[in-house]
Amino acid sequence: AELALETARLALDEGISVLEITMTTPNALQVTSELVHEYPSAVIGVGTVLSCEDAKNARVAGAKFLMSPTTISEILQVFKDTHILYIPGAMTPTEVLNAHTSGARIVKIYPVTMLGGEQYIQALRRPFHHIPMVASQGITM
Repeated sequence: AELALETARLALDEGISVLEITMTTPNALQVTSELVHEYPSAVIGVGTVLSCEDAKNARVAGAKFLMSPTTISEILQVFKDTHILYIPGAMTPTEVLNAHTSGARIVKIYPVTMLGGEQYIQALRRPFHHIPMVASQGITM
């Protein structure tokens, strides 16, 4: 947990304004809660959310968004009319469309590098230009 806090604080101190803490991080919800209180203007979210219970606990920790590697219908339904943004994951065109028509405001494309990277995103954007998407996994700058 200390390494995660130290790394997150460095990123936030250097100007990063949106940060995801994955549930695979030791004490992820404690880390999220501390960062939310220390950096109230930052957008801190929780990723790799795999159950509605984890999603609800992330909300209590102060998460402003939730991300999953797949679409979890229960989370989508519970959080669709709240101020917390749930970003479900999708891999195929069918999954992207199903997530969107089920109420997702943004769809996470995962694992993007395994699917062809930028070219895959461009291919998805053609028929789904109306669906906001975020690429996840293996993105380098």
